[in-house]
Amino acid sequence: GGDLYCTMRYLWSARTNKVRARNKMFQKVSYKQMGIERWAALLKAGSPVYGLPRDFPPKERLGLIKQNALSFALVPIFVGDDWWGVLGFTDHWRERRWLMAEIEALKSVAGALGAAFSRQKIEAAERQHRALTEALRDSAAALNSTLNLDEVLDLILDVIGRVLPHDAASIMMLDEVTDTIYVARAAGYARRGLKEMVDHLRLSLDSMPSLRKMGATLKPVVVPDPNDIDGWVVFPELAWVRSYLGAPIHSRGEVIGFLNLDSATPGLFTFADADRLQVFADQAAVAIENARLYKATQQNASELASLYHASSELLNPGSDLKSLGARVAAIVTEELNQAHCAVLLLNEASRELRVIAHGGDEHFYPPKPVSLDGIGLLAVAARNGEVVYSPNVAIDPRYVRGNDVTQSELCVPLIFGGRVIGVLDVASQHLDAFDERVRRVIIAFSEQVAIAMENVNLLSRLELARETAEEANQVKGQFLANTSHELRTPLTGIIGSLSMVVDGLCDTREEEHECVHIAYNASQRLLTIINNVLDVAKIESGRMDVSMQEVDIAPILADVYALIRVQADEKQITLTVNLPAGSLPPAWADPDMLRQVLLNLVGNAIKFTHQGGVTVQARVENSKMEIAVIDTGIGIPLHQQPKLFQPFVQADGSMTRKYGGTGLGLSISRKLAEIMGGSVAMYSEGEGKGSTFTLTVLLASSVKHA
Repeated sequence: GGDLYCTMRYLWSARTNKVRARNKMFQKVSYKQMGIERWAALLKAGSPVYGLPRDFPPKERLGLIKQNALSFALVPIFVGDDWWGVLGFTDHWRERRWLMAEIEALKSVAGALGAAFSRQKIEAAERQHRALTEALRDSAAALNSTLNLDEVLDLILDVIGRVLPHDAASIMMLDEVTDTIYVARAAGYARRGLKEMVDHLRLSLDSMPSLRKMGATLKPVVVPDPNDIDGWVVFPELAWVRSYLGAPIHSRGEVIGFLNLDSATPGLFTFADADRLQVFADQAAVAIENARLYKATQQNASELASLYHASSELLNPGSDLKSLGARVAAIVTEELNQAHCAVLLLNEASRELRVIAHGGDEHFYPPKPVSLDGIGLLAVAARNGEVVYSPNVAIDPRYVRGNDVTQSELCVPLIFGGRVIGVLDVASQHLDAFDERVRRVIIAFSEQVAIAMENVNLLSRLELARETAEEANQVKGQFLANTSHELRTPLTGIIGSLSMVVDGLCDTREEEHECVHIAYNASQRLLTIINNVLDVAKIESGRMDVSMQEVDIAPILADVYALIRVQADEKQITLTVNLPAGSLPPAWADPDMLRQVLLNLVGNAIKFTHQGGVTVQARVENSKMEIAVIDTGIGIPLHQQPKLFQPFVQADGSMTRKYGGTGLGLSISRKLAEIMGGSVAMYSEGEGKGSTFTLTVLLASSVKHA
């Protein structure tokens, strides 16, 4: 790798005969920094390097000059076929010319050293292998002797200490729900005063480069010196760590934890150590999984007994369906430990499953209303009246993702009298969390839930009908109040103006003309209101005639500008139409509908703008055309925005609204846009900050190519 690692260097001085060891000059030296890449290549090839420093290139003799060497000789040391190191001699007293016989003698000595090192290496490997074999045998026997997870973790650290020397060790486990790692067991940190820090350590896996690498590759990691690693997470309390070795604990291809060894000695751990640690990590994975399985089995036995007992709580369900649902969700989640439960009832009128209660882990989200004719596990369970279990939702084509936590899900239909009345939905953050026994108990519990639900279902239906009727009456009342007000206003103008003419109260032809003009404008307003109401009826009944064709947007915008400009001039605000340079491609729309939508949007913008102006912009985005109507008007409060496109609704909403109108314009505009295959979207930062309404329609070219 270009580095010369010299852990021991002996220098014999002919005069003093003193020995110096571990010379820092040769600790972790880079070939390139010393300028001796050529020497390394020669030595690796088996050739000696020797002579006088002044005979070598300047960059190669620099290191020799620093040592005051007048002559030197280097011969390679090989262990087997591998270049292991060098045997070097320097003369600081005279420029010695080395004889070939001397070089050959040095090579013989280097060969003897290599043979000795080879024997030592083989003997050390044999000792390590014996120790590893004994440790593995002992650890297997020890780990198989218990299914207690705490005892398993303690045994793992104890066995590792016999084979791999270290100063501190830890077992970190992965929390799948929060995607964090925590220290499950540790040894060696207490004597450094770090026990509390280690016990409370919880980190994101992404913040630990070494662990993230092990998790991705499922291979161990050796760090000779953390100080030399960019991105190494440094804790002041762990500054003493000078070498690190880690191995992933994985089961069925998924990481469940990590084995970590720390040492205060730089470069202590080797790749051979990494292989040994991985063997223990693999053995630990089996033991941990077995202990977890045993623990889960014990918990399930207790939980199932509790669940049976909990059914007795449903004998007195009360009269409130939602309260009963909340009680059911609480029973299931508490007994199943960290599971999430939602109770859904079937609304037969709308053919929708609606959540009446949910409980459990806050990382789960309760299901949204589910159409009985739609997709998803809940819809399948309710539609078929059968239990639906997905042990792994990620690979289940029926599953519709509602959160990032659910790994397995059980949907049990609530059936009474052969009729599905709802679904009990239980989800878990673990794969295959509900075995056959758990499923049987939940199904039995669901039968009791269905009976209890039906006992209060009639009262619940009456309550739901009452709420629906009140809501309908409220909307009806608001519509009638708004519409009657809007109809009376133009009718009053028409009758009043024409009465002036009929009764001869106009003194001049100009006054008569003005009265007729007022009556005409009021009648146009009245016609618009009536047409809007009729349009809503046509849209709701599906009787709206549509003539889709290629449409040039520029002439339509010109018509809208001509019709609306007078309103802008009367309010002394600007009305601007900005089109991109060149011609816009034709849109695919009904020209009359498109004109009506634009008139509604631009007219609304002018109505609610007192200062500044209204700008209309058009642009092409991929296969669609976007027409934005931007105003500097009163804006829309954030809490009013979700219901703005509902029929008969304005952001104001009161009967004495300042701006008038039936509240049908935006609703009609959006529905007409949707009929044409487009949409209308709204954006406003809030009250007093203006609004932007964007009409999107398809390009004619995209429809032809479809």
